[in-house]
Amino acid sequence: FNPIKNLSFAGDRLVECYFSILGVYFEPYYSRAGVMTMKVTVLYSFMDDIYDVYGTSEESQLLTDAIQRFGKISYQHTCYALPWLN
Repeated sequence: FNPIKNLSFAGDRLVECYFSILGVYFEPYYSRAGVMTMKVTVLYSFMDDIYDVYGTSEESQLLTDAIQRFGKISYQHTCYALPWLN
């Protein structure tokens, strides 16, 4: 598996996400928020592209189900783990 050859869109997405987030968090004071938001956006964008390009129908359905289950579980654990929210 050669990621540079197989994921050729990755470099373009990284630059695209950087400039789109830079339009929101352009002041140096918000640089940490911009970096965190860019990392999440890039991760989401890569996952979406890989999901669309390389996933078969069965694999895509399994991944969708797993993500939906994870979202429900992590939300419930987060609510009970933070005492100031109760």
